Amino acid sequence: KFYYADFPQITTKKISYAPSLGVNSISDKNKKLMKESLATFDYISVRENSGAEILKNILEIPPQVVVDPTLLLKKECWTRIALESKNGVESNYVLGVFLTDNIQHWHATKAFAKSKGMQLAIVPYSGLSYMQTGKRYLEAGLEDVLALIKNAKYVVTDSFHISVFSLIFQRQFIIFQRFKENKYSSQNSRIINLLKMLNLDKRLLSYGSNKIPNMQNIDYKETDVILQDKIKESEEWLWKAIGGETIEM
Repeated sequence: KFYYADFPQITTKKISYAPSLGVNSISDKNKKLMKESLATFDYISVRENSGAEILKNILEIPPQVVVDPTLLLKKECWTRIALESKNGVESNYVLGVFLTDNIQHWHATKAFAKSKGMQLAIVPYSGLSYMQTGKRYLEAGLEDVLALIKNAKYVVTDSFHISVFSLIFQRQFIIFQRFKENKYSSQNSRIINLLKMLNLDKRLLSYGSNKIPNMQNIDYKETDVILQDKIKESEEWLWKAIGGETIEM
């Protein structure tokens, strides 16, 4: 109930914007608890189609699917933050950022950078990332990470948000699944949903892949049209929810 702000003392309007369920299914016990807490919300949206499918059997009105909130801030705003970075960044590198330890993903990334004749830049996060050969940015803050993404030739990651910022800065990127597909707590659905929406399914490599195949570059003229339409739709939903308007589903 704490995470749903489900207390009788809270009487202000409650809106959920783009939460991620992070699981493939919900137990009957949790469905009952979620239904009770979600009934206290005035407007509900989620980040993935899979989340909407799970919740439509719990809620009277199916939730709206919207984009991640980072996409609501314009590219120019993120660029201003990136420009605050004091790290000297070269222009010819592959950026590797991994949230989980998978040596096969690192082997594939290093081989990919070598095949491109580029240096590997690393923002260490997991244990293995501190042991990889490349230029490591050990104390990188937000502005440094954004600058590294913005200036990279390629970004290789298992992070949803590193992928989102790669889209914002229109970088060529490859993402590995962070979780085995049959794992109960798999969070693959949010990146799968995003890539399907943008017709970029081939940028996603399966968990444990040890090679990055040749891929055509992303055509951002086409991708950005789809993305901007979805951003506009999400903004309109949010403004209507804030204004208390009736939202047709």
